[in-house]
Amino acid sequence: MKSTFRIAALMAACTNITIAFAHGDTLDFSVDSSRLVTGLMSEITGVVTPSRVFGSEFVWNAASSVFRSTTPGHSWGLDLQSGDPLRISLVHQVWEYNGAELVPTDQRVAVSYLANQISSASGPGPSFDYAIPASHYHFAYTLPGLPENATPSVYVLACETTDLSHGFGATQPYFIVFNLGQDETVHDAAIDLVTDELGSSTMVRSSVSLGGFTGNLSERTVQVDVREMGSTSVVESHTCGLSDEGGFTFFTNLQGSFDLAIRSNTFLRKVVRNVEISTETVNKGNVSLVGGDVDGDNQVTIFDYLALSDAFDSSAGDSAWNPNADLDGDGSVTVFDYLILSDSFDQQGDE
Repeated sequence: MKSTFRIAALMAACTNITIAFAHGDTLDFSVDSSRLVTGLMSEITGVVTPSRVFGSEFVWNAASSVFRSTTPGHSWGLDLQSGDPLRISLVHQVWEYNGAELVPTDQRVAVSYLANQISSASGPGPSFDYAIPASHYHFAYTLPGLPENATPSVYVLACETTDLSHGFGATQPYFIVFNLGQDETVHDAAIDLVTDELGSSTMVRSSVSLGGFTGNLSERTVQVDVREMGSTSVVESHTCGLSDEGGFTFFTNLQGSFDLAIRSNTFLRKVVRNVEISTETVNKGNVSLVGGDVDGDNQVTIFDYLALSDAFDSSAGDSAWNPNADLDGDGSVTVFDYLILSDSFDQQGDE
């Protein structure tokens, strides 16, 4: 996408004055090669530069007792117009910048616009649809649950916007880097890191079915090892939070053909072969995992039966409690866990 000048968007921006912070970026949506893309628009010059990383600042809102931001603002190109429906989706657990790297965190970021509101989760999925308004517009981003004296930090939110009317599809995931009271040098360092590690990355999206598990999927994670194709040699590893439906995503700068080895605690490893990773989002569908691996050796044997027997009839907090023996995730070790183990007995996960 070439740099462009948004006269209409700039005029709209000037008629909708908002508070300007150290990073008050404007996120521009336009179409390049029949594809919805994101860019960074200067509200001073109107020039739009291709970008997937945007800065923002949280400030304390005394009226609602919450940290709040209304940046980045949004503008759009000539291929889109007022009234066109779009969908915003949050596609990954929020990261926190610790000064050296991005770490997944349980902190939520809520996104609202008019009557619509979603909150980030442990995995991908929350979304809402909205119509482009008549002028430059702003979502509200808040940090629920944090007090006014919260520890300064930097949070990163991953989003995707989808065109619902013209067939332009979805943007590549883009990233909003929020500063909560940190020095701007720290914020700038986080933006640089996100740009380097995620700004040109590919999102891999998949989901898992955990056989026999009836607990809260959003409290689970999966380990995904990206391997050289046809080998057990690991190129990179990702620990991914799950959505309520078992969905997960990770981001990579790798390109080529790889195998994905997917595993969750007490479940046998499943290797998905020959996954082609390019510059476009990779959708791998659902992967079914077999449960019963109490001792974590990637097979279901008599040793798993013995470990489950030792914890039988216990619940969280009991002296005999072993969370790995709670195969169905209901908080207790019962006959139903035995049934899961029996169904998968003598099975072994992929190498």
